[in-house]
Amino acid sequence: MVNQLRGEVKIDLGGKEYTARLTIDSIIRLEEREGESLMKMASRLSDADMTTGKIVSILLLALRGGTGKDLNEAEVKKIVWEAGLANSMKAVGEILSASLMPESVSEGNVEAG
Repeated sequence: MVNQLRGEVKIDLGGKEYTARLTIDSIIRLEEREGESLMKMASRLSDADMTTGKIVSILLLALRGGTGKDLNEAEVKKIVWEAGLANSMKAVGEILSASLMPESVSEGNVEAG
């Protein structure tokens, strides 16, 4: 079971289900490596302006954060290749959405304080 308050999401890649989550450390690392904010990456994805390398980078960190396994880049590239770029982009969109707006906030279940 995924913990939506922690930004966890189930993604399907190539017929296999994975738990994915970007931790705060992985978000900072990703933003520093890519030179742009998570919000900007989400915007680029919605504009279909994201490189395959960036998709792999996001999935690598998210799969490590969600599965607890120390996957390497070659393993994630293989997952992306087998799942297809369109499915991988969709999964990245789900991951970024979960990281930016946990389920409880998006559904209005948190009171403003």
